[in-house]
Amino acid sequence: DKLSKWAPNDPESVIRIFIQLTDWQQGQFWEFGNYHWNKWRAGDVVSFDWQNMPHCTANAGMHNRMTLQITGVKTEKTYEYLANLAL
Repeated sequence: DKLSKWAPNDPESVIRIFIQLTDWQQGQFWEFGNYHWNKWRAGDVVSFDWQNMPHCTANAGMHNRMTLQITGVKTEKTYEYLANLAL
């Protein structure tokens, strides 16, 4: 990932958020460190420490996987948004 281009002087401020637009199907996965994410539902949201964590994703299944990917610089509103997801 070359996300630091969004904030070259402060790459730690860059965040990427993924919103699943389709339900999980067999053969689809994401991995963040040693966490294997599958069985999501449309609308599930995830973000992770992309700068410091090995990660990968694949769709080895027979169905399309649609994900909305948002990349930007964190602000107070970002933290509020993520906090509201946990409610």
